[in-house]
Amino acid sequence: MSNKAIAVCVRIAVEAHQHQFRWDGTPYMNHIISVWNNVTKLILKDKMFVLSDRNFAIVQCCALLHDVVEDCMSADDLREKLEEIGDTEIEYLIFDTVVNELTHTKESTYAEYVGRISSLQGLISKYCDVQHNMGCSMQNIADNHDIERAAKQIKKYGSILPSLTAKLNHFKD
Repeated sequence: MSNKAIAVCVRIAVEAHQHQFRWDGTPYMNHIISVWNNVTKLILKDKMFVLSDRNFAIVQCCALLHDVVEDCMSADDLREKLEEIGDTEIEYLIFDTVVNELTHTKESTYAEYVGRISSLQGLISKYCDVQHNMGCSMQNIADNHDIERAAKQIKKYGSILPSLTAKLNHFKD
């Protein structure tokens, strides 16, 4: 079931982001794959957390889908697509995390949005997202506009990294 869940979420992410590009012109899927790779490295190589195969698959799925509702599709569409997994508990955990924790809405500040992330799968996904975004902020700096953009991104993501790290450390105890 874990491999099927990941395969379904990869397909959803690819379909959702296929026509999107990041600020630097790269396909948006490159970001999604980088976040997914960061999750895999954090769990398998760095061994930051010991997760069952099922829970590791859920974290990977959340990483793959962390931007779909915010950028591409409605929550109802996501729910319907997740039904292909065939395990209502896994479908619910992924859906709940993506919609209620990993989707930033206009009604909340970025700090409020990050503050409501409380599940391990949500925290790991967001932590890996922030890691990738901070690294990208320093790439392809060609002019003053790029320097200003990078400074804003580093300030934005750097300000929430300590709270994400503290929340993650709570799960280690």
